[in-house]
Amino acid sequence: MARRTRKGGGNFANKWKKAAEERGEGFGDPVPLDPGTYEMQLCKATIDDYGSSRKVMLKFVVLSPEDSSGAVCTYWEGVEDDARLVWLQRLMIALGIDLDEVEIEEESDILAAFDGVIEEGCACRVRVIEKDGFTNMRVLKAIEVDDLFDPEEALKGGGSSSRKSSDKEEEDEGEEDDAITKEDLKVGMQVEVETGPDETTDAEITSLPPKGRKVQVRFENHDEEDVELIDIGDVVSVYEDEEEPEDGQDEESEEEDEKKDDDEEADDEDGDLKIEPGDFVTFKQGRKKVEAEVVSVDDDDETAMVKIGGKGRAIEKDLEDLELVLED
Repeated sequence: MARRTRKGGGNFANKWKKAAEERGEGFGDPVPLDPGTYEMQLCKATIDDYGSSRKVMLKFVVLSPEDSSGAVCTYWEGVEDDARLVWLQRLMIALGIDLDEVEIEEESDILAAFDGVIEEGCACRVRVIEKDGFTNMRVLKAIEVDDLFDPEEALKGGGSSSRKSSDKEEEDEGEEDDAITKEDLKVGMQVEVETGPDETTDAEITSLPPKGRKVQVRFENHDEEDVELIDIGDVVSVYEDEEEPEDGQDEESEEEDEKKDDDEEADDEDGDLKIEPGDFVTFKQGRKKVEAEVVSVDDDDETAMVKIGGKGRAIEKDLEDLELVLED
């Protein structure tokens, strides 16, 4: 007599179906490449239970060499013990994530950090190593690459057909007479952003990512740390630094301002004052003047990285635009 097996019920059937849909995720050949050095793009990050432990799973797509372009590689890093978290932090740094600027309190914060660089366009140099019959990959450092994949299309197997050139897109946009390009924008600039049908909002440019068509802005009346990535096409206009006064208006105040500027320049020349890290400076941001702390100075490029109010993300300013705050 045949022995009947115990039924698992509808709940088990649903679990079995879900496992069938997901069983190929991350398995197979995680790194289908020969040993060597490759350029890859990070296209996906998830955190879940893989095998017997909880891990971050990253999906990379090969950019070059051309004969491997489009190949998908899978990388895992554990999050359950201190030793693995150290390696995860080293990986994040290698991918260009500034851990001093990222507050990690829970798993979702880790994913948010990865998603941020994926959206900006994260390319890196990777070394593939074969040892004891296993092929592993090691992320060396983030790199600048002009041509990137659309992450979602690349993971579907779109390969080179989904690859796009951010420079080419900006050139095409620039063919329109009134189109605004990244060359028209500067950090600290006040702009008008389209936020809905027939709706615009004033915002301030806080960062210009080097790749893609994204710009980072802080909308009017929002907190210092509340920033958002938008498409450059949503910037509809740029405010001038200051309006020209009408004829005969504020002539006396203009003369006073000019005299004050001349006095300050003379003081700088006499004292041979130089802006250094740790100094506080002021500069015009839109129509107002703000104070910031100097983080670093590049004398060759004549620029400085500063933090407004001594907090938040550092932004780059020309030294000639900064005024040193002198102690009384």
